[in-house]
Amino acid sequence: MSFYTDFGAFIGSGSFADDIRKVVSSVKSNTASVLVTGERGSGKKKFAQFLHFSSSQYQDGFFAVNSCDFSEHIPVDFIDFIKKNGIEAKKMTVYIGQSEKLSSSIQLELLEFIKSVRRQQFDIRFVFGAENSIEESVEKGTFLKELFYCMSTLCVNIIPLRNRKEDISVLSDYFLNQFKKEHGSSVSVFSDSAKNEMQNYFWPGNISELRNAVERAVILCRSEQIKASDLGIIRSSSSGNLIQGELELVTEDKTLKTAIDSFKREYITKILEENGWNQTKTAQVLGIQRTYVIKLINELDIRKK
Repeated sequence: MSFYTDFGAFIGSGSFADDIRKVVSSVKSNTASVLVTGERGSGKKKFAQFLHFSSSQYQDGFFAVNSCDFSEHIPVDFIDFIKKNGIEAKKMTVYIGQSEKLSSSIQLELLEFIKSVRRQQFDIRFVFGAENSIEESVEKGTFLKELFYCMSTLCVNIIPLRNRKEDISVLSDYFLNQFKKEHGSSVSVFSDSAKNEMQNYFWPGNISELRNAVERAVILCRSEQIKASDLGIIRSSSSGNLIQGELELVTEDKTLKTAIDSFKREYITKILEENGWNQTKTAQVLGIQRTYVIKLINELDIRKK
């Protein structure tokens, strides 16, 4: 099956999935730039693919690069490739991952390139992925404000898997069916213990980590039912949850980010409560813009109790 037809299963069946579908439906007929934020492994690139395949007959018109693919300058062959597709009137989506790490020189070149594409009215959409907030860099002066505005006509935040547990069973079943075919396995279901383990796990590596865990289980399982032990999840009071042999670097990186996010969530919630959940007053107390407060509320999944 194609990625497009399977995407409903990939993003899940809860309220988050509904929100994503509504966003895609509202922008698929235009070329507005989209900034997609979310933790590593949360599905930012997958969202960009879904948006492209929802709005284009050209299934090969999706092109992805990472900020680290650009050194001091944007490669000429990259620019020529994009413009060639634009001239041929092919609908195209360009996804740039880890865009918060773009160097100053690349930021300038990218801004001019986007302006050029828009002046020529090419049917090309830019989608930018970012793990960390770019607004902070804009306020510090290390990221071009004009480029940020060009990037963020629409902002979408992919919430962590641990905050949408209702989707874990849908996603795990999706991966199970995918990998049992790929590996020729006879495994067919998850045991109750495996389901409980997945529901209670923190998933610091998000969907990518869940995918790895299910594939590992399919490969190692020697029966038709996956047990909790097949998933390879290790629980440790000192180091948190880990997938054995997988995502060590991601987990180490996310341990610090998770701690920081936890502090931000608690602190911002406290200030919001002290100010009657008035976002303008909260922004003044925190010394940041109101739009950034709103962004943090969405990113950190802060809810009024």
